[in-house]
Amino acid sequence: MIYQTIKEEYHRLQKQICELQNQINQYPDGKLICSQGQNCFKWYKSDGHVKTYIPKSNRILAEQLAAKKYLSQTLKKLIREKNAFERYLKHHKEPDPSDDDRIISNPGYRELLSPYFKLDSDEQTEWMNVSQTVSFQAYS
Repeated sequence: MIYQTIKEEYHRLQKQICELQNQINQYPDGKLICSQGQNCFKWYKSDGHVKTYIPKSNRILAEQLAAKKYLSQTLKKLIREKNAFERYLKHHKEPDPSDDDRIISNPGYRELLSPYFKLDSDEQTEWMNVSQTVSFQAYS
């Protein structure tokens, strides 16, 4: 159960990461640097080497670079989470559901385990009684 949930979440994260990367690629190149002036903030665009001033008249560029930075930080968080799921899936094998079925389908085990499992409804009780009757008839 947990393995399957993590596997599904891992695939959801992969899809979300891909969508986020595509979205980030649509923004302009460079990074935004905000610095505090005497009484206002100044915006700069950086390519990693050169810092270029962004005038207030070009607010749209500053907004786009700010959105890109926010999405990039979100992307980093999602990648870390995906990597954690990846490590879990790598070190845990998928459980074999037939392991549980073998025990429950064996009438000897079912009889011994029945006091430990509370049935939720009359319908389930009826189903179990019919199921046991069919199983016991098969062995007669």
